[in-house]
Amino acid sequence: MTDNLTTTTGGRATIFDMLGRWHLVATTNGYFTFPQRVDRAEFVFEPPANGRIRFTIEFELRGRSRTIRASTPARVSEDGNYRWRGRGALLLASRSGWSFAVTSDGAVAALRNPGSMVAEAGTLIVRRDEAAPAGVRRRISEEYPRLGLTRQELTELAWR
Repeated sequence: MTDNLTTTTGGRATIFDMLGRWHLVATTNGYFTFPQRVDRAEFVFEPPANGRIRFTIEFELRGRSRTIRASTPARVSEDGNYRWRGRGALLLASRSGWSFAVTSDGAVAALRNPGSMVAEAGTLIVRRDEAAPAGVRRRISEEYPRLGLTRQELTELAWR
């Protein structure tokens, strides 16, 4: 593991590229695509503090607002992924490696998770708080390789 959190290459992004509020616009993750399950989702990444990355997920589940606050050690593995781990009994089962990639203008990002024993694999496509929703689909279709998506994954996205 390394603490190098500041290098961005190609479409790959670091936690510093992800700081701020992001809105879910498309996904292949079953938790967010299950019919009528999640109506809205927003992700807020805070600057690393005391060696930890803090983030909040605010979402509406069947009409009820929910918030998940979490943090994880601010370490990047050799493959460039951020490692999230649960606590207690979920320590081993919930280990997953998230990777981030952004469009050339930094307005749209892909959060990719290969999955774990308790987390489904999938990709979340999010837009910055200030990015206009109207151009997001076009931007994604033009820059999907930069986001680490294949043509097939692009066609499998469930749009919000």
